[in-house]
Amino acid sequence: MLSNLTATARVGAAGTLAISLASCNYIGTDTTPEIGVPFFAQQIDSFDCGPATVQMWTAYDFGTANLPTQQQISQHMGGTSTGTSPQIIADAVNFYTTAFDAFVDFVAADPDSEKFFSRQIAALDQERPSIAIIDAGFHAVIVVGGLWHETGSGFRAWDYTLFHDPLVGPRIRWGSSSWISSSCPPGSTCQQIVEAEAVAGASSYLTAYGDSVIDSDACGGGGGCTPLNQN
Repeated sequence: MLSNLTATARVGAAGTLAISLASCNYIGTDTTPEIGVPFFAQQIDSFDCGPATVQMWTAYDFGTANLPTQQQISQHMGGTSTGTSPQIIADAVNFYTTAFDAFVDFVAADPDSEKFFSRQIAALDQERPSIAIIDAGFHAVIVVGGLWHETGSGFRAWDYTLFHDPLVGPRIRWGSSSWISSSCPPGSTCQQIVEAEAVAGASSYLTAYGDSVIDSDACGGGGGCTPLNQN
């Protein structure tokens, strides 16, 4: 569990996820591209999702041999069984992984939500994970992949995000609309932990496909709906 750091500003991200994700080079079409982040379940009644996601990221960078335990990570984070903050998670990422510039990326206004998702997927394009803060700021998962496809009408349709949930299990697939609403629900701040170096080129992902991108869930994957574009 995370301490709740939600804000009052409305974040209308529907559709911008599709623009940002489908603009990516690493996430492919008609396959299940995924970076190889090992999965570890969070240790219930002792620690929480924060140390578990940091442990997974650490295993991705260094392998599973001599991996710090969730207890060690939790102690470094100051003890987190009652919840922690995204900033503490970011600090732990910088301490335990190869990252040195991980930061809490958040937006609290409609014009910035497209940039938020673009940074998330730019990280994947660099084959780097990110930690997404979901469920209105109460839970952390680690993003490891996704899928989009081209429709017969010339649209690029975003299908799903792939992530490890330390509470539920590995390789969870959420459709585009579900991921948008969970990552950026109305009235809540969008938050994630990403590396500055990995997302440096994120702005180029926003307009690569322009208004030819649709939200596969919301539009049914066809070309008959109005394209979603907030650029």
